[in-house]
Amino acid sequence: MRKSVKSVKEELIDSKRKQTNEKQDLSNNKSEEKIEFYKYYVPEGKLPSSKMSKDSWENLIDCIESIEESDEAVNKKDKNDIIRLKVYVRWKDGVRSVHTNQVTNNKCPKKMIEFYENHIRFLKNQN
Repeated sequence: MRKSVKSVKEELIDSKRKQTNEKQDLSNNKSEEKIEFYKYYVPEGKLPSSKMSKDSWENLIDCIESIEESDEAVNKKDKNDIIRLKVYVRWKDGVRSVHTNQVTNNKCPKKMIEFYENHIRFLKNQN
């Protein structure tokens, strides 16, 4: 059975609408995922003392997921000023928590270095 030109055009328009809607759904999902990402982190003060009291977290942490500048970040004026960062941690038991960089630098320095090494970008020499 042959389709009329009108029905073919309508099908094309419908398929384009579906593609556009799917793209919008994907972009909405990405923004929702980002919101979800930051929604389920245990604040530092709420983490069990069994974890906080450990001298080292190196064997307890799966990875550092993200680092962002803290709201109370200090402007670095000289080398002794501290830059405050929020470090998002995923533990091997599945718990996620957020800590200051001072805590994570002391408790899991190797994981912090690993995160920085994985995210460093070098500029190519333009000469």
